[in-house]
Amino acid sequence: MNVNIFKDCEAVMDNGLVEARRRFANDSTAAIEIQLKPGGEIPEHGTPESVFFYVLEGTGLLSVDGDIAEIVPGMVSQCDANIPKYIKNNSQGLLKVLVVKMN
Repeated sequence: MNVNIFKDCEAVMDNGLVEARRRFANDSTAAIEIQLKPGGEIPEHGTPESVFFYVLEGTGLLSVDGDIAEIVPGMVSQCDANIPKYIKNNSQGLLKVLVVKMN
């Protein structure tokens, strides 16, 4: 069994406002937990993989191909490969999002 804690996982980003850690990865899938402090954001970008976002905690904004949605815990959103997307914490609390990349 592979069990891990956020702080013990490989960091893929840590800039003071955004901390992202790889929770799981194999040849076809990767799960990355992103924790965004107030004002933190992942700038618009595309990825070669399809992804889905699962909001764990907090609120914020998610943009997929120019469509912007307010996100809340329990919300899931899917994004195809090479589509521009960004996440922003525009709240006063912590925003946690699980991003799953699928080849």
